[in-house]
Parts: sequence; C-alpha cells; structure tokens
Amino acid sequence: MRAGKVSESDAKTLEEICRLIDTRCRWFSGAVLQAVLVHKDHGEWANFFTKVSMVHKGKQAVAKRCLDYGSLAICELPLQVEEVTSMLKNLVEQGRLIIPELAEITFEGTFVYLFERNYLHSQHEQLAIERPANVFTFEADQGSRGHVRGGTLVAKSLPLYPDAFSAIENELQVDLRRYDSWQNKAVFLVPNYMARISHVGIGKSHISVRVEALEANFRNLIGKLYVEYPIRSQSIDFAFEGDVAEVFLRDKPSQIWLYLLDRVGADVLDYRRVRLSWGTPPSQEGITLNITLDDLREIIQQGENETVEFKLQARGTDHSGDEFVETVVAFANGLGGIILVGVDDDRNVAGVHNSSNAKKAIEGLIRHRCDPVPQYDIDIRKIDEKSVVLVTVFGGKHKPYLVRGKGPYIRVLSNDYTPLKYELDELMKESKSA
Repeated sequence: MRAGKVSESDAKTLEEICRLIDTRCRWFSGAVLQAVLVHKDHGEWANFFTKVSMVHKGKQAVAKRCLDYGSLAICELPLQVEEVTSMLKNLVEQGRLIIPELAEITFEGTFVYLFERNYLHSQHEQLAIERPANVFTFEADQGSRGHVRGGTLVAKSLPLYPDAFSAIENELQVDLRRYDSWQNKAVFLVPNYMARISHVGIGKSHISVRVEALEANFRNLIGKLYVEYPIRSQSIDFAFEGDVAEVFLRDKPSQIWLYLLDRVGADVLDYRRVRLSWGTPPSQEGITLNITLDDLREIIQQGENETVEFKLQARGTDHSGDEFVETVVAFANGLGGIILVGVDDDRNVAGVHNSSNAKKAIEGLIRHRCDPVPQYDIDIRKIDEKSVVLVTVFGGKHKPYLVRGKGPYIRVLSNDYTPLKYELDELMKESKSA
C-alpha cells in the first residue's frame, strides 16, 4: 500500500475490523497500546512492533509509560475506542502510524494473514493474550521497517537491560527474539469476551473442561469434541450446566480437537488442539493429564524410558542433586516427562520420609540449578501408603535449557546426555520455530 492507494483487500479488512469493534463495543472500555519504536539513521522513529488490544469494561485502564533509551523506546498507553478506529484508518489509508502524544511514523504496508480465520485461542503464548481474539496483522513494507541495535540499554532513570529483546520481553511480555515473525508488524486484537476455555484435564476415560464466562450464560455454551483413539475416533457434543463439563470417553485418547461455541450465534468462541503421549505432559498452558493411581502403577511397571525417570531421592547419594536437575533439563529440552521421586531403578516404591521437605528441596533444585527455569508441576501421591513425589516437567519453549555450571542435557532412551554440536543446533532451531 502507498499512501492514498488502498488495495481492495486492505479496504475490506479495515471495514471488517471497524465493524467487529462496533459490534462488540458494549464490552469495551477502551484499548491498550504497546509499541516498540526504533530510531532510523536519519533520526526519525520507525515501528518495530505495535500491539493494540481492546480492553474489557471490567478491567482497570493501564497507566501511560514510555521508556526512552534514545535508540529505542518501549511504550504502553491507554486508548479510547474512537482513537483505535482513527489509528486504523490513518494506518491503512495514509500510511501513518499515529501514537497519541508520542510519535507519528511513516508505516506503509498491507494486512497479512498468519492464522486460520485470523482467530487466536485463549492463553496464546506468542502475543501474551488471555482471551480468544480476532487478530489483524499489518506488515510494514521494506522502506518502513525498523531494526533494533545491539548492545546494553542503560539510562540514568530507567531499568538496565543487556539488550533490546530482553527489555521488550520484560516490559511487554512479548518475546520478539524467539517469535521474530511479529517484528515490523502492527497487530490489532479484538477479544471475544463471551467465554473462554480456562482448563482442560485429560484422563484415560474422561475429559474435564472448565470454562470462564464474562458475557455469556453457561447454558448458552456448546462444547464440541473430536477424539482420536489408538483405534477409531469419536465426535461428541456436550453442554454446560455450570463452569465445568465432564465428557466420558470409550478409550484412552491420542489426540483431541475441542471447540467452544455460542448456542445463540453459533460462533466459535475458543478452541484447543492437543496431541497426547501418556507419560509426556502436554506443552500447552491450561492443559493437564489426569494421572490416576492405576496410571502410576502402570508407569512404574513399564519402567524408565524417554519420558519417565525414577529417583530414590532428589539430591542423590552425594546430596548434590546433579542427576535430578540433569533429567529435568533433558526433559525440558525434549517433549517433557515425569520424574517419580521415591521409586528406585528396580521399580520398587520406597517412598520419601517427609513429603513436604522433599517438595521444597525439589522446587529449590529446579529454581536455582536450571537456566532458564522450565515449566513444571509437583504433586504428592500415595502408593501403598507410601508418599511419592510426582514431578511433571513440560517440554520447553526456550531451548536449550541448561544446568547451571554444567551445560545442556538431552534425553536418549532412559538416559541423560550432553548433546553433540549438531544436537545443540537442533535445539536452537526448535526454540526459534516453536
């Protein structure tokens, strides 16, 4: 797009966004704008990343703030609904990104489509969104693009950061180093505040779906589920009487598609798609495997493998905890896995003497010895009246994970190894593409 020359496609997208904001305006009190601006060589500001998200009327407005390091500025400020539509029209029709009271930037480009139906599910990590939302992405032409410079960000009255990407992630909770496809974009999010899926618990014989409704009645929600089993598949419709629905399955699921719909308008409100491997925890936030006592007995009987490890005690015989954190890191660098503390290598359940102290020791090891700290969960279980600590380590999104002072580890069959160079390179690629 050149200023004053709007393509038919961009004109239709602009109309769609404005119509959607107008349709849902009764939910909105305004919007929040987050922007990363960089100085070009000739001194003008250029956009590196902008996100505008409509805010629910029940949420308090953000305070205006701007961290100006000279070569880079990170800004967050509240907007009125009318300011959002005005900003959109200036961007699409004039090639100008106008950030009120801060900057007016040349930003010529076009809308691009990065997701199915331009609709993101809730708890989406890339853009740090809590609610499902329609997403519209305006990508800059080459001449309007900005690029961050290397080096430490230091200013007298501002926080110190080793580089621009660390500052952006900490201040805006968006990792533009890892998700570099969002660089040189302006993203407009129009959340659907009717209802969202807040948690999915998956067992071998049932699925528990918890929803959170802001602008919808639970009785007006429909759940639709498609389940793939090891043999055959099943499609199930279910209803909500309250915030939780239980769906019973005929076999252990291997993959599920879960959709939440509005009964009145038949619109898709939220969704999840999950591929399951029993013993390997799902990597999506808000989704857990419900491991029963019978499941634990079966896991112990089958022995250690690529996603299962037994430890008699977390700190080991030398009390260093090295072997435990090596396994934690190896699981985080792979698909994830579970560690049963209180079970020996011969599958004997010895238990732990003080489960509360054992849990604290495990949390300390993970938080102080792993870099970065992976996502994990700790649960105390009883097997034959003995306490066993079930540690679930999720496959990480910030690979490679390291043991402080030792380096990275990977899981091969039932053992933990230091990766070879090509294996370390693969971890880096996985992190970048996740």
